[in-house]
Parts: sequence; structure tokens; C-alpha cells
Amino acid sequence: MKIPKLTDVSATLDDLQRRRYDLLGQAQSLRTDLLALARSPDNDHPTGPASATDVAELLGRVPPPGRTSRVEKTSEMNRRIVTIETAAGVLAVEIEAEINRASAIIRERVKPEFDRRLRAVALALVEAQKANIELDVLLSEMETQGVRGFSSMSPLDLGLLGGARNRHGNANIFLREAARAGVLRERELTDGARL
Repeated sequence: MKIPKLTDVSATLDDLQRRRYDLLGQAQSLRTDLLALARSPDNDHPTGPASATDVAELLGRVPPPGRTSRVEKTSEMNRRIVTIETAAGVLAVEIEAEINRASAIIRERVKPEFDRRLRAVALALVEAQKANIELDVLLSEMETQGVRGFSSMSPLDLGLLGGARNRHGNANIFLREAARAGVLRERELTDGARL
């Protein structure tokens, strides 16, 4: 089964993500410009004996258009960065909601196949537990006959499954949970896993 992409299910997710990416790119570009401005020489103060504004004033002329000071530029850039990041935050919330909505749609579509595969795992574990019980019977018979060192017959340890008849073994706990969830019917369980 091919799982669809979130963007295949959602008509807006791709656009929301692209817009947020673009906004964050703009904020980063502004930060780079802000850093360049901070590193540039301070030209806010005229270096000559008279400023162009003062000269124009004395001559009764219109002063040249004023330049924005470094402080004003920095403040404006910082305000713009905050505005962009706030907008990107709003989009992040919308993206999260859209991802959750699309995920719910995909889960609903995939659920039958998921249930089928989960049941196959549970049935395989039932068979593993049956084999574990048969092995336990063999080991018990060996022990009854006084045979020692049977653990040296194999380096494998079945501790992960838990004791074949141990209700609290991992496999039996999983199988009981599978039955409670409706993945297995109780009659399919081994004795150690019965509810």
C-alpha cells in the first residue's frame, strides 16, 4: 500500500509551508542587512564643516531630502523582522492544524491495512507462544529426568517473550492487549495470555 503524502491530501499545506519558508527567508535577509548596516561606517553625521541642510537654509532654498538615520533604519528593520516572524508564527499554527487534519484523513484511509498487518503480527506471536510452550514442555521433561546444562544447548534466550505460561511475560501482555483492542479473539489466545 502506498501511503499518500500530506500534501496529496491537503490542498493548502504546500502553499502554507512555502509562504512560511519565504517569510523566514525575508527575515533572514533583513538580519543580514541589519548586520551589514551595523558594520558600515557611521555616516549620520556630516564630516565637512557645514551640512547640506544648513547651507540650503542659509541660502533660503529647499533643503535636500533628508536621509534616514542609522537608528531609524535599525528600528524599522527590527520592526519588520518582528512583523515577519509573527506572520510566520501564525502560519506555523495553521500548518500544524493542516498537518493534523491531513494526517487524520490518511490514518482513516490506511486503517484497514494497518489492522490487517497488526493482526498478522499478533497471530504470528500466538504461534511463537505456542512454540515457546512446546519448548518449555521439552525443557521441563529434561529437567524432570535430571538433565543438567540444557541452557548450554543454545545461546538464544527467550526472555524477550517471557515465560511461556507467565501471564506477565511481554508476549502474553501484548496478546491480551490485542484481544482487548479487538485485533484477536480470546479463543485465539494461548493459555498464558487468556483474559
